[in-house]
Amino acid sequence: MSDSFGENKPLKNSENENNVIQLPTRIRRQYEARQKLQSQRFAAAISLGSVIMISLFLNQFLTQQRAQRISVEKDPAGQRFIASAPEDSSAENLSWEVRLAKDLNQ
Repeated sequence: MSDSFGENKPLKNSENENNVIQLPTRIRRQYEARQKLQSQRFAAAISLGSVIMISLFLNQFLTQQRAQRISVEKDPAGQRFIASAPEDSSAENLSWEVRLAKDLNQ
């Protein structure tokens, strides 16, 4: 007799969950909407952050490539220049040097 009345057997969780019907109440709908909005905001923030990071890395890579290409173009190792004329000399200086060279040649 004590067996049937004294012991309360707990129901399994799966049985309890199957028997409970969730009714769409106003509070529950608001909660679900807030959760959805929060997850959308998080996804948008992550997407925006990743786009910014990718663009920064791409910009850095392209800037380094351009700097290397410019340094190779200005490198005089493969090119020959007049020893007395610097690269940034003006036309007046060059014409003066040409006249002086002709005078010395005669």
